[in-house]
Amino acid sequence: PRTLYFGGNHVFKSVDRGDSWVIYSPDVSDNDPEKTRRVTGGLTSDTTGAENHGTVITIAESAFASDVVWAGTDDGNVQVTRDGGASWTDVTANIGMPQDTWISRVETSNFEPGTAYVSGDGHRAADFTPYIYKTTDYGETWTNISAGIPDGQSVYVVKEDPKNPDLLYAGTEFGIFYTINGGMSWNPLQRNLPVVAVHDIVVHPRENDLVIGTHGRGIWIMDDIWALQQATEDVLGS
Repeated sequence: PRTLYFGGNHVFKSVDRGDSWVIYSPDVSDNDPEKTRRVTGGLTSDTTGAENHGTVITIAESAFASDVVWAGTDDGNVQVTRDGGASWTDVTANIGMPQDTWISRVETSNFEPGTAYVSGDGHRAADFTPYIYKTTDYGETWTNISAGIPDGQSVYVVKEDPKNPDLLYAGTEFGIFYTINGGMSWNPLQRNLPVVAVHDIVVHPRENDLVIGTHGRGIWIMDDIWALQQATEDVLGS
């Protein structure tokens, strides 16, 4: 509970709730100067810096071993360390997403130590394809598990349910989806939620509520999702 991470082009780590920090990784971005230039061709620069690449956007520590940490960047890189930051492996090329796709989220599994999920958001490059991938071997191989999410819905977050490993949630530009079969097919979970971008998803550890953070509609809560967690294919088939 005392461990914190944050990212620039490196991953930084604190084990004392932020009183002190160490550099936990090398530069895990492309470190491409062409991507970080702020000149736009006019007489003055009209970019704020938010459009520039080379930043760690998402960090995820394994639930099984604190030495296993994943990092994803806004210039398309996914890297993982399995030895507490001593060495990092770039697994980007193994995934199969288009080059430079913004890595919107890395999510580690609560059930399998080598399992992780990655979502990608390409809308800044006019690519609105939903990208969600899963690995079970620390990033050596990946499977595209986004079938069923309509084209045109960029994915901002993917989350694994803490009680059912086959139940996943995905937040997109236009709402929220779920799958009960590990990503083989997805269905909308919109209910009374307006059409809105969903940027974060949490299952409350005590109340078992599904809590989502949106862009423009605040925080929404689906109360006690026990029925959804038990809605396996076998249960529905019976």
